[in-house]
Amino acid sequence: MGRNAFAIAALAITLGVTAADASPLVFEETARISSPDPAFTVFPLKVAVEGDTIIATGLKNVFTLEPYEHVRSDYAAFLFRRQSNGSWTYVRTLAQASCDETERGEDTCPVSVAIRNGVAAVSAGQIYVFRRAANGDWVAESSNSYSGPGDVAVGTGVALASHPVCDALGIRAFRPTSAGIWNEVFSVSSDTSCDLWGWTGRDVDISPGNRLIATNAWLPPEATIFEPTATSWTQAATLTSPLSSATFAGSVALDDARAFVSGPQEAPIHVFNRAGGAWSHSVDIAPPDSVLRLQASTLKVRDLVFAAFSQDRHRIGSVAVFRANSSGQYDEVAKLVSSSLLSQNSRFGADMDASVDGSFARVVATGPSAVHVFDLNQIGTTPAPEQEDFEQGNAVNWTPLAGSSFSVATAGDSRVYRQSSTTGDAGAYVTAINRNNQAIEADVRPTAFDGADRWVGLVVRRTDASNYYYLALRQSNVLELKRRVNGAFVTLATTPVPVALNRNYRLRLEAVGTRLRAYVDGRLAVEAVDAMLQQGHAGVQMYRARADFDNVVLSPNPQLTLLHHRTTSYIDGYWHFNLGSWSPVYSGGSPARLVQQDTAGDARAVARVAANDQIVQVAATATSFAAGTGSRWFGVVARHVDANNFYYVTVRQDNTISLRKQVNGTIQVLDTAPFNASAGTTYTLRLEAIGTSLRAYVNGNVVLEANDSSHARGQYGLATYRTAATFDDLVAWEP
Repeated sequence: MGRNAFAIAALAITLGVTAADASPLVFEETARISSPDPAFTVFPLKVAVEGDTIIATGLKNVFTLEPYEHVRSDYAAFLFRRQSNGSWTYVRTLAQASCDETERGEDTCPVSVAIRNGVAAVSAGQIYVFRRAANGDWVAESSNSYSGPGDVAVGTGVALASHPVCDALGIRAFRPTSAGIWNEVFSVSSDTSCDLWGWTGRDVDISPGNRLIATNAWLPPEATIFEPTATSWTQAATLTSPLSSATFAGSVALDDARAFVSGPQEAPIHVFNRAGGAWSHSVDIAPPDSVLRLQASTLKVRDLVFAAFSQDRHRIGSVAVFRANSSGQYDEVAKLVSSSLLSQNSRFGADMDASVDGSFARVVATGPSAVHVFDLNQIGTTPAPEQEDFEQGNAVNWTPLAGSSFSVATAGDSRVYRQSSTTGDAGAYVTAINRNNQAIEADVRPTAFDGADRWVGLVVRRTDASNYYYLALRQSNVLELKRRVNGAFVTLATTPVPVALNRNYRLRLEAVGTRLRAYVDGRLAVEAVDAMLQQGHAGVQMYRARADFDNVVLSPNPQLTLLHHRTTSYIDGYWHFNLGSWSPVYSGGSPARLVQQDTAGDARAVARVAANDQIVQVAATATSFAAGTGSRWFGVVARHVDANNFYYVTVRQDNTISLRKQVNGTIQVLDTAPFNASAGTTYTLRLEAIGTSLRAYVNGNVVLEANDSSHARGQYGLATYRTAATFDDLVAWEP
C-alpha cells in the first residue's frame, strides 16, 4: 500500500547534462527590451540574437491622404547591445521599409532578421547585410539584391531568404562578390501567376556548412533540403510527414546532420538524420503535454534544439529547449516562460532565436510589447516528485508548528495526517526540502471549523512564521491565494469555491519563478505574480480548524495539464479510438463529452501522447450494460504502453471496483473493494500513477491503492467492457 519517502535531490544540472524522463527546469526572463520608438506600437515582430547583440523588428501604421486615403505600414529593424551592467540599450535602426494597401506590400513586408558568426541579415525589400567590426560596431555591406517578404537565415558567407510563390518553394541565396557586394547566386521559384498580395515566404534555415532547408508555400506540405556545390546548390531530399499529416513543415531548423520539422500535436517536432548523404526520419520529439502546446511556431538548432510554442495553453506561450541523449531521443531540459499573466490576445513566443557559447545559452523571444531575454547558465531536469501517504504510520519528515496537534490516524482503509486542534494557528512543514520552485499537492479534508471564516490550506516558500505564501480554503466558500511578508497579510487572488466539512479537496499550490498558481481538483482556480518571497519550505496550515491530509506530493515543477476537455475544441483529435464505437458530443459549440456505445466487447480510447507520472480524472456514467452474465465494466486507463500492457481502474456491474494491470496480456488484480455500481449514475473517477504509487478515487475519496513498477510510462485514457458509457469533463495532469 503506497510508500513514505521524501528524497532530497539537487535541482540544477549544468548545461549539457540531461536526465531522461524528467521534467525540465523552468526559467523566466532575465530582461525585457521595449520598442525604442513609441510610434512602433507593434513590437516585437521578429528577433535575432548572437552574444551581446539583439535585433528586433517593429511596425507602425501611418494614415495618409496622398496620393489617396490609405494606411501605410512602416517596418524597422532595431539594434540593441548588452552593457557591462547587464542592461540592454538601443544602438540604432539598421533598416526600414514601408508597405501599404497597394501591390507594393509584396515587395517590402514584413522585415525578418537573422545573425550568425558576426554577420546579420535583414530582409526588407532587399537584403541588407551587416558585419560586426572588431570594436563591436555593425557595419553595413553593399547589396543590390531584391528579397521578397519572408524568412531570412545566415550561413557561412551566405544569406538565405524566402519569398512568396503560389504552390511550392520560393527561396533566394546571396553571396558577396570579390568587391564585397551581396548578389543573388541561387534561386528556386515556382509559378507566380496567382495574386500574391498579402502573402509571405515560408520558413527557411541554413546550416553552418551551408545546407539549405525550405518549406513549401502550400500543399503538399514538404520540406526540401539542398546540398551545397562549389558555386550553387542541388536538391538532395524532400522530407514528408512520417505520419501522413497535413500539419507538417510550418517551421524548420537545420544543422549539417539533422533537420527538425514541425508536425501535428501528437508529434510537434520530427527529427530527420543525415547518413551517407541520405536523409531519413529518426525520431519524434513529443513532450507529454504536446496536445495542449500544439505545433512548434519557430525552431532553431544550435547544438541544443530550441522550439517556440506560441499556442502553449499553460502560460499563453513558451519556449522549450531539447538535447539529444545517448539513446538518440531528446530530453526537454528547459522551459522558458514569461513572468506576466498574459491574455489570449497577447501570446509569447511567436518568434524566437538562440545563441549558444559553451555552457551558456541566450534565448530571445517575442512577447507582448517587449523582447524577452533569457540567460541560461544551467539547464537540466528536476528530480521526480516526492510522495507521502503516511502508510508507514509516522510523519518523521514533518515539523509541526508549536501548538498544533498532528498525528497519523486511521481513516477507513487508509492512514492520514490529522490535525485535531481548533485553538488557533496550526501547521506542519517539510523543512528538509528548501527550494525556489516548489509545489505541494494533497488531499485536504476539513473536519471542523471553530467560528466564522476559518480555513484550511497549503503553504509554499515558508521561511518562518511571518513569511510565506499560502492557499486558504475558507468556511465562507472562498478560496484565497495570499502572502505573509514580515507579518503583514496581502490577498493576491480569490475565487468562490463551495466548502463542506468531511469532503476531500485535491488542493495544489505552486510557486515557480514569480508565478503563483492554485488548483482545485486538477483545475486552475487562481493565479498571481509576486516576487516578494524567493524560497523556503512547503507544508500544510490552517486557522481554528481541524483537517485530515493525505497523499501529499511535493514537486519542483508547475502542474503540467496534459488534456482538459473543457478547454479544447476538437476532442477526437486528441485520441486514438482503438476499440469500440466512440464519438464526441458537442454542446453549444464546445466539447462536452465522449460517448462509447458498443456493448459487444472491449472499447478503449487512449491519448495520442505518452507521459510518465499522470493523474487522470473524468466524470463517467454507464448508460447500459450488456445483457447476460459475466464481466461488465467502465473505467480509466493509465500508462497504456500497448493493447496488452497498462494499468486500469474498473467500476464493475458485480458491485466491485478493481485496480488492475495487464502485463503482456495477463491480467492481475492489484486491489479491489465493494462498490455499488449502477447505470445512469455519474461517478467522478480518478486514477493516479506517480512513481510506483497507484491510487484510485471515486468522488474525491481514495478507494484503492497499490505499489507496482511494471509500467513507468505510457498513454492514458478511457475503457469499457460490454458497457456503453459517457465520459465528461476529462482532465489529465502531471504533478
